[in-house]
Amino acid sequence: MLLARTASLKSRISVIGNTAERVKQEENYYYKNCSIVKKDMLAHATSIKDVFCNTVDILTNKHLATIDNTKKIDIKVIDTYSNEIEIEQLSLAGLIKTTEDFIARSTDKELMFDAFIIGGRLDKVLNKTLNPLSLHVQKFECKEFTAATVENLFGKINASKVNVVTPLYTQLPIPELFPKVEKVHSFQLPKCIKDIVAANNDNAWIFKGDLACLVSQDGTVRSTYAPPKESRRMLRKSADEIWFWTGQSAVKKVNSQFQEGYKVSFKNGSVGCFIQNGNLLVYNKEEKVFCEVSEKEGVQNKIKITDPKNKLQNTKDLGSIQILENTGLFPVRIYLWQKLGTAILFFKFTK
Repeated sequence: MLLARTASLKSRISVIGNTAERVKQEENYYYKNCSIVKKDMLAHATSIKDVFCNTVDILTNKHLATIDNTKKIDIKVIDTYSNEIEIEQLSLAGLIKTTEDFIARSTDKELMFDAFIIGGRLDKVLNKTLNPLSLHVQKFECKEFTAATVENLFGKINASKVNVVTPLYTQLPIPELFPKVEKVHSFQLPKCIKDIVAANNDNAWIFKGDLACLVSQDGTVRSTYAPPKESRRMLRKSADEIWFWTGQSAVKKVNSQFQEGYKVSFKNGSVGCFIQNGNLLVYNKEEKVFCEVSEKEGVQNKIKITDPKNKLQNTKDLGSIQILENTGLFPVRIYLWQKLGTAILFFKFTK
């Protein structure tokens, strides 16, 4: 469990080392990028100055020429208009002189006869109006030109933040420190129990007093039978195979008889649990070794355990948790139960 975590930490050290190298590369690239952006901006500034100044000069000359050309047109219009009103003035003066001379030299009879004709012609002249003088009114129109206008035309630096280095840790499989459990049922028993092991269909075998009971998760007793009187522990090899340790061997019920196996030559061996290959771990207190015992052939292997505080020597029988604590050996599957007086709590383990 701890080795898996230290292995994961070691892999992270390697990742951090590679990340440090990438950071140096990105730093060099960052400095180069800053220099490139500065050069681009200075080149743009020079270019925009040239374009701006040349364009202003061209536009100024263009609009000055427009003013002069319009002025020439309007001056011609003024001269023509002045000539027209001068002619009109002379025409009116001549008409007045002619009319006054006609009145002075005509008799009353002639005036009575021609007055209406001459008066009609004079009315036409009096009703005539002068044409207006139309000139161009020139005005220079422009938008406000400020520093903000120049800034919008010039451009600006856009510094957006981007993740250039993202360390990726390799996710190694790490076993859970504590399994997740969910309480399913609880019930009370009248007597203290010796052992409890898992059976099929969410049932459990409970070894209490002199009886082995098959109990459902809600506490209903489904069946019972009496193991040998010298039985000290109940051991689970599989959901359908339950053994009882008697001190020098284990027995299991086959039909109505008990079959013996896992024999050892030493007495009062402290039994542990079944391991992956189906053998049984039994502690020999005299030799201070764990014995791997097969069903038919007895002791197959001996495992020396350092026990400076004599925890194993002072233990009558070993549960699955004690095997883990004292030896570091890991059975294939461990079923846990909690005994609080006579209260039995069943837990469902999830990954």
